Amino acid sequence: MLTTSLPHRDDPGFRQALKATREARGLSQYALAKAARIATVMIARYENEHHAYATLPGTATWTKLNDVLFGAPPPAGVALDNATTEEIINELKRRGATTVAITW
Repeated sequence: MLTTSLPHRDDPGFRQALKATREARGLSQYALAKAARIATVMIARYENEHHAYATLPGTATWTKLNDVLFGAPPPAGVALDNATTEEIINELKRRGATTVAITW
């Protein structure tokens, strides 16, 4: 069954669904956290109820996770060879980059 969002954060199946969806998308815990712009340790805390610091995300974070996991896919074949430096930087920021260094 194809879903379009994670179960509600209070749903007993939330942790398992988060992990299964993350893995199905080919994302590491670190990559998901960076893309959602949350602390990198939090995904492990959300997925594993036996984690020493297990917790559930707040509503805003739950929304961020859904946006990353179920948002519109990035455009296929974006040609950056003719893009301006500003366009490239904006695309990297959109994808979650927090810093960009350009040298030439």
